[in-house]
Amino acid sequence: IKSNNKNLVVERRPTLTVNDTIKLGITGTRVAEYRFLINPYLLESTNLDAYLVDKYLQTETAITLLDSNNINFNITTVAASKEANRFMIVFKTLPPAIFKTIIAERNEDKTATVKWEMEAETNANNYTIEQSNNGINFVPIGIQKALANNGLNITYSKIDFKATKAKNWYRIKETNRTGSIQYSTIVMVDEIIEPIISVYPNPVIAGKINLYFKYQPAGTYNIQVSNKAGQILKIETIKVQNNNEMHIINLGSAVEGAC
Repeated sequence: IKSNNKNLVVERRPTLTVNDTIKLGITGTRVAEYRFLINPYLLESTNLDAYLVDKYLQTETAITLLDSNNINFNITTVAASKEANRFMIVFKTLPPAIFKTIIAERNEDKTATVKWEMEAETNANNYTIEQSNNGINFVPIGIQKALANNGLNITYSKIDFKATKAKNWYRIKETNRTGSIQYSTIVMVDEIIEPIISVYPNPVIAGKINLYFKYQPAGTYNIQVSNKAGQILKIETIKVQNNNEMHIINLGSAVEGAC
């Protein structure tokens, strides 16, 4: 570490701030491939973004503050590649991730799919998909590693194979490379309502059948009533228009309990 024209093995500093720079000195190299191992121990809470600046190649390589970094570089026959002040680590402000959209949809197989789009994704480390049965208490159901971090929009999706038939709420927890966390808005998939057709009373009493249609598609239904011997007692056409309807079928003199 170069500081005030001195070569240091250890340097102590106050808390890191924007534009702080750690200058690295390299000497005694030969033409070969080298590797930096950078371990940002205890720096995950700085809320800053770190970059390894290479003045020879004029590049900036992002450094994660959550784990170790292995960064390769080459010393060539070009004199500038072996300059002692070629490298430094610079700390910058950390732009927040932006959730552009998030939706949750019920699939035909009764599972649920959560989709979210990040706008100009940078500095993201991973996304935790969280599910809730009441919209208040959430539990993680999966982790998605950030795939872009290139300033472009990117869309992710996750299928919840264990989605309940009741209402399910979802949100996404984004963890950036310094460990900071932010949450998306909460979205919901509605409960699965099973369509049914029911008969009451069963067996028949007083020659009347109450036929209930619940969450059945609107349309025309052909009804046929038979007795235990297979004889047809009644044929009737019924029009269903609403989610919850009852229709009475009058069997007249049909024997009670025979249908």
